[in-house]
Amino acid sequence: MHICYVSPEYPIWSSGGIGSFIQSMGKQMVKRGVDVSFIAIGEIDKEQYYDDDGIKVWRIPCSRWPFANFYPNSILLNKKLMELHAQNPIDIIESSEQGLAFLKANSPFKKIIRMHGGHHYLSLMLNRKISRWKAIKEKLSFRNADKIVAVSASVAKKTSEYLQLKKEVKVILNPVDTNMFYAADLNKMIKGKILFIGTVYDKKGIKELVQAMMVILKRFPDTHLDIVGRDGKVPETGESYTKYLKRLIPSELKFKIHFKGEVDRCEIPQIIEQAEICVFPSYIEALPIAWLEALSMGKPFIGGDMLVGREVIREYETGLLVNTVDVSDIVKKIEFFLENPQEALRIGENARQDVVERFNIEKLVDENISYYYNCKSLST
Repeated sequence: MHICYVSPEYPIWSSGGIGSFIQSMGKQMVKRGVDVSFIAIGEIDKEQYYDDDGIKVWRIPCSRWPFANFYPNSILLNKKLMELHAQNPIDIIESSEQGLAFLKANSPFKKIIRMHGGHHYLSLMLNRKISRWKAIKEKLSFRNADKIVAVSASVAKKTSEYLQLKKEVKVILNPVDTNMFYAADLNKMIKGKILFIGTVYDKKGIKELVQAMMVILKRFPDTHLDIVGRDGKVPETGESYTKYLKRLIPSELKFKIHFKGEVDRCEIPQIIEQAEICVFPSYIEALPIAWLEALSMGKPFIGGDMLVGREVIREYETGLLVNTVDVSDIVKKIEFFLENPQEALRIGENARQDVVERFNIEKLVDENISYYYNCKSLST
């Protein structure tokens, strides 16, 4: 069987949950004898190829047209897909919510959308204006799909409601490699280190976390915050979100809040291992792999209290949830862990056990492969 993923994200050049999913799942499928390819289109001068532990990764140059580049890019992607198909017949194409919009109606392979939290889902959950063009692409993509799978029950339910989907949606939870994200060595923990990992922009609740740290530091002056992830933009102005946040921090506290920028994925386990507490207070997620990675390492974890947050976290058993818009709640939950280290340890241990049972990639890769074979066997 030959699976081909199409996405702009891949950890070799871009961080993000979708890319992490494709890389982790793809490597496991290659070990089980599945051929896995990946195609992205990017602002590069010439085609790039990588062999990532058996995943065949292509990145092709995008159209140079200054406007209306969707159609020329579609032509380029379809051409590359057919080239790969001629070399090794592709059974299944998988992409996220908008990714199948570019495919020809008579494509010779089965087409799957995996809901990772698309434009409709994020816009409506955040009460933001829906882009007409993105909405068109997303609806076209769903019409092209033979089957639909979602990474959480929440994203399946809400997206189906918003788009009035008639097709059945299968839920297969996002996985985490519990060997790569091992049980952390407590001796390597740095006391007082609070960690955030994610894109630095408003949806991730990072502004509220920075504001909470200004309060925490008054009571716990030995703490500090490390912010790891690529920079985003302020929605209204397009300004660097990191620069925006730095202006909010009083000069006497700037040395306590560290912006580390984007790091290689292979460095993430060691960074998590050093943290005393992980705080990822997102406003909205589909099912965040970054959460699963921190929980897999047994870290006391605080996430945003949203629908999918309750799918992942059992409050005061495997982690804590916060009202992201309430800075005082973030303060309260961080202080709970700082003041109750034994309870924090218990919750972290429970989290590791829960992830191994529910989100272990060794189990979920078999479920995904079975799903792909089911899709492949559909009559045309």
